[in-house]
Amino acid sequence: MSQKAVNPDDKELIERCLKGDQSAFYILVERYHERSFWTAYKYVHKTEDAEDITQDAFLKAFNMLHRFDVERNFFTWLYRIVVNAAIDFLRRKSQQSAAPIDNLKEVLPDEKTKAPSFGLEQEERDKQVHKILEQMSEPYKSVLVLRELEGKSCKNIAEILDVPHATVRWRLHCARKIFKDMWTQQIDKSTNETITYDAENSNRRKNTTKNNKS
Repeated sequence: MSQKAVNPDDKELIERCLKGDQSAFYILVERYHERSFWTAYKYVHKTEDAEDITQDAFLKAFNMLHRFDVERNFFTWLYRIVVNAAIDFLRRKSQQSAAPIDNLKEVLPDEKTKAPSFGLEQEERDKQVHKILEQMSEPYKSVLVLRELEGKSCKNIAEILDVPHATVRWRLHCARKIFKDMWTQQIDKSTNETITYDAENSNRRKNTTKNNKS
């Protein structure tokens, strides 16, 4: 028995599936389930949600398999479906789950240069980052997450989103600028709120002191 028969490649499995052999698709699911799951997990950071997204993505892939070009890489095509399913999931959620944003530190302006007296704890910083990501329009948010959080190259992002390489580079440039501007506005707002809060407390203390003396 040949090695190919024991471990058929993706192209053979897809061709078998298109001929009605559903067991061939089950092999593809087993082959790419873990990678698909962790791709979804990077977006939602909840095991149950990531599993739901993965199952949804495989169902969509199965239903659209007749449109797949067997000469292309199957996982690249599947990956795009998983990413889109994750984005759709987040769009439906009222709040986005927390996710690591360490790689976005390169994108963030240093808030200390804007407000030396206002320091953000890491947890609060992460929340504000994700609040901004939620407010960004989908084309810019997608390229920013794929590039800065997942470390994908612009070429890979172009394949995943099925857009020209130049479009990805332009969207990424715009996304970084939009993110920085929104971050600066958020820091300014937080700083002003802190200053106002401190001023109000100071006035209360002064009034309390005057009342006590009288």
